Amino acid sequence: MAGRKGSKPPLKLGETWLGRRGDSGAWYRYWWDAERGCTRRASLGTEDLEEAKQLLREWYAREHHPENARIEDVPLATIIRLYYEEHAMNIPSHEAARIALNLWLDYFGEKSVAEATKPKAIDGFIAWLKKTGRSANYINRVLSSGRAAINMAYKKGIIQGAPFIRQEKVGHVPPKGRPLSVEELRALYHLADKEYLKRFILWMIGTAGRPDAICELNLSQIDLEHGLVHLNPPGREQTKKYRPSVKLPPTLRNEMGEGPWLIMYKKKRVKEVKAAWRRVRAAAGLDGAVQPYSLRHTVARYLRASGVPAWEVSAQLGHKQHGFSITEIYAPFDPSYLSASSIALEKLLAEIIVPTNIRPLTLPERCQNGDDAQGADGAKSLKGMVGGTRFELVTPTMST
Repeated sequence: MAGRKGSKPPLKLGETWLGRRGDSGAWYRYWWDAERGCTRRASLGTEDLEEAKQLLREWYAREHHPENARIEDVPLATIIRLYYEEHAMNIPSHEAARIALNLWLDYFGEKSVAEATKPKAIDGFIAWLKKTGRSANYINRVLSSGRAAINMAYKKGIIQGAPFIRQEKVGHVPPKGRPLSVEELRALYHLADKEYLKRFILWMIGTAGRPDAICELNLSQIDLEHGLVHLNPPGREQTKKYRPSVKLPPTLRNEMGEGPWLIMYKKKRVKEVKAAWRRVRAAAGLDGAVQPYSLRHTVARYLRASGVPAWEVSAQLGHKQHGFSITEIYAPFDPSYLSASSIALEKLLAEIIVPTNIRPLTLPERCQNGDDAQGADGAKSLKGMVGGTRFELVTPTMST
C-alpha cells in the first residue's frame, strides 16, 4: 500500500503523501510526525484516486500559503488552487475556469511558477493544447485563466513577481452561425418538430438574446407589468457576455408556456437545443453554418437594416457601453427604452409566424438540387426533408 514504508505514493506534496491503509479502499493523507516519531494519517473521505489527489492538493494549498516568495520556490499548482478556491469557484463561469485550470495542472504538474512560465514552456503548453484540437481562441482563454491566477497571487503578496505569458495569435474568426433570410427563419420555425424549439426560436428573435440566456430564462425574469425581460437572473454576476433587460414584444406574451422555465420539455428544463436544432436544420435543407447563434446575428442585421439607431442595437444585444452609470439601471422602465428596436422585432416576429402550408414537393427537375423555387401561386418556397419525405414549404407573398 502507498501508505506503508518503502512504497511509492501516487502523489507526494512536500512532506505529505497519499496512501491507503491495508486492504481498505479509502485514501488517506499521510505525514511524518517528528514529535511522536511516527507516521500519522487523516482520512480524505473517498475511495476515488483522482478525487483523493485533488483533495490532497487543495489541503496543501491551504496549509502552505506562501508569502512574498520567489517564483522559483512556489509550485504553480499551489497558485492555481488558491486562485480557484478564493475566486474562480465563485464566478458564473466557474466550470469553464475549473476545466482551464486543470489543463494547466495536467501539463505542468508540480513545476514552479518560474519553470512553467518560461517562454519555451508556454510554447510547449500551447503546442500540447493544439494537438488536442483546441482552437486559438480556446487556447487564449486557457492562458488567461493561468495568467489571472498568477496575477492575483502577485497582487496579494503571495509571490514576488508575475511573469509575462503571451497570447496565441488569432486570425479572423467569423461569427458563430451565418445570418438568415426571413424565408429561412420561417422554415426553421414552421418545421420545428418540438414546441419548445418553436418557442426558443421566437424568443431568440424577439429578445436578440444568446442561446444560453434563453435556455436559462425563468418566467420570474419576465416583468409583464412593465413589459420587460431581464435576461440576467437575480444573483448572477454579469460577465463580458452582458445580459441586458429588454422590451417584451407583444407576440412573446403568448409564447411563455407554463413554466417555471421558458424552454421546457416533458416538465423539465431544456439546457440546450443542439439535437432538435440539427433536425429542423436538415428538414429546412439548410447548411451546417446555420447555428442557434444565427438567430442573434440575423436580428442584429435586421435591426440595422430597419433603421434602428446603432446605440439601440448595441443595447438590445447587450454590448456594454463605455460610460455606463447607475442611472442606466433604471433605463428599461423609460417608455422610450428600446422603442425602435421593439417595434422592429415585433414586425419580424409577425413575418415569421405567418401561416404556411407544408405539402409534397412537385417541382421541375431543375430544382431537385436544393435551389429555391417559385410555387404555382408565385410564393417563395424552400425544400428539405422531414422524416425522409421531401416537402415544399410555401409562404404567402408579404407586402412591404
